[in-house]
Amino acid sequence: SLEISPQHPYDVVVLDDRDTTLGNHADGNSVGSLTTTRDAFIMRCYIGAASLYPYCKFRFRMGDAIKGIDLSGYDTITFDLRYSGRGWHVLKLHIMNFEPDFSTLDDWNSQRFNELLVDVPDKPVFSAPMTALRTADWWQFWRQIPLSKSYVRLDHVTAVELSTDNYTDTGQTVTVELRKIEFRGKWISRTTLLSWLVTAWIA
Repeated sequence: SLEISPQHPYDVVVLDDRDTTLGNHADGNSVGSLTTTRDAFIMRCYIGAASLYPYCKFRFRMGDAIKGIDLSGYDTITFDLRYSGRGWHVLKLHIMNFEPDFSTLDDWNSQRFNELLVDVPDKPVFSAPMTALRTADWWQFWRQIPLSKSYVRLDHVTAVELSTDNYTDTGQTVTVELRKIEFRGKWISRTTLLSWLVTAWIA
């Protein structure tokens, strides 16, 4: 398995809708902050009303900025998190995949946005299948991705993001306490898979 936690922090930061790095056009007034304890990452987010889509988010950098890491061998995502604040307790998981056909280093949003809407349950530990991930519609339309390439790709994952997705309850502060994100499942390396295919072909 692959674990994101205070023991495996992957260069964690908290960003909000004032972020202007890597081609982002900031138009908001939300304010996010990060506290890291031995057991959890804690994001506090004042949700401002200036942006059409206000947000704060955790960002975890996964490996090289272009090559990233390969998450395609996992089948389950397990979360250990707690959400407090009024309104709908919902987050979005973004798994960013760098693809030279579409992606550039100076534009963060050019990477494929594989996303999962997370309706946070009352119990802190819960799971979702990797098959629930979808490439974001807005990304496909904006990049004019042909239907033949609209599928989820997870072979060059450069970042995992967990973002607030509450656009209506502005003017409040929400807290997300993230203890762990874990990717689970039977991992088969490309080398092993090719070896099996060659063996099967010879047979």
